[in-house]
Amino acid sequence: YAIYAADGSYNSVNPGLYNPLELIDGQEQTSKKYRTIVNLKGEWKILPVLTYRIGLDGDYNIMHERGYFPATSIQGATSKGEVTDYRGFSFTQLIEHTLDFKKKFGDLDLGVLAGYSYQKTKIDNAYVGGINFLSPSLKYITSAGEIDTGSSSLQEYALQSFFGRVNLNYAERYLLELSLRSDASSKFSSANRVGYFPAASAGWRISDESWFGKSDVVSDLKLRASVGYTGNQEGIGYYEYHNIYSASGVKYDGNPGLSFASSKPNADLTWEKTLQYGAGIDVSLFNHRIDVSLDWYKKDTHDLLLSHSINALSGYSSITDNVGSMTNTGIDFTVTSHNLTGELSWNTNFNLSWVKNKVTGLAN
Repeated sequence: YAIYAADGSYNSVNPGLYNPLELIDGQEQTSKKYRTIVNLKGEWKILPVLTYRIGLDGDYNIMHERGYFPATSIQGATSKGEVTDYRGFSFTQLIEHTLDFKKKFGDLDLGVLAGYSYQKTKIDNAYVGGINFLSPSLKYITSAGEIDTGSSSLQEYALQSFFGRVNLNYAERYLLELSLRSDASSKFSSANRVGYFPAASAGWRISDESWFGKSDVVSDLKLRASVGYTGNQEGIGYYEYHNIYSASGVKYDGNPGLSFASSKPNADLTWEKTLQYGAGIDVSLFNHRIDVSLDWYKKDTHDLLLSHSINALSGYSSITDNVGSMTNTGIDFTVTSHNLTGELSWNTNFNLSWVKNKVTGLAN
């Protein structure tokens, strides 16, 4: 079939199938994104053993999408031309303060870190659409005969954290790290906003013990163990614990109105928590030519954050809740060989992993 008909218009096999070239040439759609990432760091050595650091980070995104569908296009034919314009702004800012203390007491190295951080995200979106254009050369909303659709929204979210860490290193032989962080998320109500997440890890370099002796085979041997909690508040909306109302498309006889959202508010919503513990061994062989690591770990996750359906007779169709639990158990085995060193280097890596996941609880 010919692309164009005798009168110069786009040819079509039948009314149900459009000419592909007409879809391309008969409309304009553009999408532009502008992004700026800012990282500013400052450091002040208050004392030889005490350092203050500040970090200022920002991630700024601007999105602009517009569509132009003239009356001669497929989409704009019934509306005498159509233009859509979307603009979105997403700004994330983070400030972090830390005090770092480091001092050596004979064979003991002590490190203490305390910090505070505050992160805020703001998402601002606006959309407008217009129809009925006098001429195909008029391509902007201001020339529309009618503004037929429009919407806007603003969402804000903040995370405030306090954290601390203590490191003990005795003669590079006995290693201990203790940490604690407190996170407060605006995604949860004030009663459930704060989560506390402690952790600890220890290491023992057996090869440095006097009784181990020197070996041409084993260059380094170290045992490791760790246990700790982590928290998660991703994957849910910013206001799931609030009574949310919608004013979009809610009107009667030209008068504005409000409606409930389809998701039921949940003031008891809180952090998803994971307890992870594990152990490992690191071995270096033949003067560090071959490094071998073996790790075992287990993760117990509870209070899983999940949106699930509920009886519509409640007036809502879903709710976001802490509804489930799961375990993840795994083994990681890694071998790294340093075949050539010097000006020409050649390393080989081999790894093998085994993971078992089991869901131990779900919503009723």
